Amino acid sequence: MEKSEIRVSKWGTYLISGGANWQFLPAILNGAHLFRLVECADLTLCDQTFKDICKSQDIKGVSFRQVGFLQK
Repeated sequence: MEKSEIRVSKWGTYLISGGANWQFLPAILNGAHLFRLVECADLTLCDQTFKDICKSQDIKGVSFRQVGFLQK
């Protein structure tokens, strides 16, 4: 959380666009490619690996939005 730039709406919900920059610690994710946050349970997040799998398997009906910057 301390390295993330998370914006919260006036209703207390997380805003994932318009300047949000979320950073997730690999050690906390423990290898998970698809996950949710307790604070934002209606949002499902994934990593680039999951996105690449969907593309390679030609899975339709899934949309993705970047919520952070890829670290190099």
